[in-house]
Amino acid sequence: MRTVFITEGEGEYAALPLLKHQIQERTGIHLIPPMRITIQPDGPATKIGRSIKQKLLPTLMAKQVEKAVVLLDREMRGDCPGEIAIEVLAAVRSLCGTGIDFTVVLKDRCFENWLVADVQSLKAQPGRFRVSNAAERKISPNKADSIDAQRLLSSIVIGRDFQKV
Repeated sequence: MRTVFITEGEGEYAALPLLKHQIQERTGIHLIPPMRITIQPDGPATKIGRSIKQKLLPTLMAKQVEKAVVLLDREMRGDCPGEIAIEVLAAVRSLCGTGIDFTVVLKDRCFENWLVADVQSLKAQPGRFRVSNAAERKISPNKADSIDAQRLLSSIVIGRDFQKV
C-alpha cells in the first residue's frame, strides 16, 4: 500500500525520512517521502481540508497514494484530540472525495514533547543530554505534555542550543 505522511511540523518532516526503513519493516507498507503543508494545525477543519485539497491532492493522485496519514499538533486547544481528529478527517474526506484513505493523527502538543516523553532515551545519550533529577521530575511520570519541552531540551542539551531539526 503506497502510504504518505503529511505534516505541518518541521521536526516531523525532518525525522520521518530517518524512520522510513523501520516503519516499512514493521508495517509492510510502502512509504513515499513525507509531504509538508503550511497550515495552522489549530485552524478550522475545513481550512485544513481545503489546503490539503488545493496544495497536495494533485500530487497524491499523481503518485498513486492509497493511504495518507495527516499528522497535526494539538497545540494549546482544549478540545479532545480524538474529536479534533474526527472533525479534520471529516473535512478532508468531504473536500478531497478521492479513493485515498485518509487518517488524521494529533499529538498533544509539539514534536519536542514527544522527544522528552521518553526520558530514558535522553538519558541513554549522555554525550548529547545531561538529564538532572529535577529535569526528570518535570517529565515523569506522564507530565511530558504539560511542560515547555523546547525550553527543557535547551536546558539539558550539551555543547550547543537545542535545534528542532
